[in-house]
Amino acid sequence: RQQRDSKVLLLGRENEADRYGQVSRFLHWTIAILFIALIPMGIFASIIPEGASFRNAYYVVHKTIGVIVIALVCIRLIWNRLSPRPALEESLTARERKLAKVAHFALYATMVAMPITGFVMTSFHGYPTFFFAWEFGPFWEPSNTGTIAWGLFHKYLLPFILYIVLGAHILGALKHRFLDKQDQAFRRIVG
Repeated sequence: RQQRDSKVLLLGRENEADRYGQVSRFLHWTIAILFIALIPMGIFASIIPEGASFRNAYYVVHKTIGVIVIALVCIRLIWNRLSPRPALEESLTARERKLAKVAHFALYATMVAMPITGFVMTSFHGYPTFFFAWEFGPFWEPSNTGTIAWGLFHKYLLPFILYIVLGAHILGALKHRFLDKQDQAFRRIVG
């Protein structure tokens, strides 16, 4: 659509009053792509047999992406303080505004909780965490109880919450774009 438009899109690094800047857009889409990629990777990781030759290499990739995601989320939270996010669309109802704030908080909480619970579960299992070639050993002694408890959070509870919140976020964006015809709300992050 932008190619058909004759106007040049001038986009600064910082957020503006009515749209996100380059940094926020880069962080948003990079985190989204990596985080969504981790979902099927995590599901597949849980079904790899213990003795499979590729299991460790697969976990290195999965854990590295998890570390990158939590680092980018932290950078995004800092960036939101340095360059405040655009105000919500004025045409939103009070209920929609509240839902948007709850959804964003839940997304950030889930994006921080997933890698942390994965790290804690891995440590209790006695396995190291990887960031590319760097290997970080477990922070505490292995514990079956700890592995099970943190595994329940990481593999069952948080994904359930994530699917609901992420789905609501995507459906909300699509609703504003196609049902409410709020081009400006959709353009804040994509155009």
